[in-house]
Amino acid sequence: MNRLVKTKRGVVDIIFERKNKKVIIEIKDYLAKDISFSQVKQLERYLRDFNCNLGILICHKKPKKDKYLIGKNKIFILEESELGKIPIFIDGDVV
Repeated sequence: MNRLVKTKRGVVDIIFERKNKKVIIEIKDYLAKDISFSQVKQLERYLRDFNCNLGILICHKKPKKDKYLIGKNKIFILEESELGKIPIFIDGDVV
């Protein structure tokens, strides 16, 4: 696990590796506002920078749409209580 990795487009919160697979994790601590599509697009840019196809946004409150498929990239939005699902996403057991 690597934290606060700098890229040419910003700083990735966490790069998590398991079984030779990478996942980019972004943590948003928004209490007053919901996750918007711009945060999803930011994570998608990070996925392209690291040649990775799985990203996870962690927030306080999930929006109605919590899964995105952008090209070959899959992005999931999770709440803190769902952190235990991350290994399941990496192993490919969830579509």
